[in-house]
Amino acid sequence: MLDCNIYIGISYLVYPGAVHSRFEHSLGVYWLASEAINTLKTYQGMELDIDCFDMQSVKRAGLLRDVGHGPFSHMFEREFIPRVLDGLKLLFLKLFFLSINF
Repeated sequence: MLDCNIYIGISYLVYPGAVHSRFEHSLGVYWLASEAINTLKTYQGMELDIDCFDMQSVKRAGLLRDVGHGPFSHMFEREFIPRVLDGLKLLFLKLFFLSINF
């Protein structure tokens, strides 16, 4: 399912050699999240009390980060919504910061 959704929007029509599906993107984000948490654990693991559960949580969050996105969702968020509802970007940011500071 994720390999059918092209993550680069309609850019593939201009650059037919560009390949970047949601599946490829999810694997890349998983890898980057793994590298980030491994580096943090190596250099600050004791200080931050990073355990296996934390490491798995960060990796899973990286892998599942895009599961809820529909096709062209970033373009929709960036272009369409602000034209319809002014200030919605600020609302998204406020909700995001509230969610991580619970």
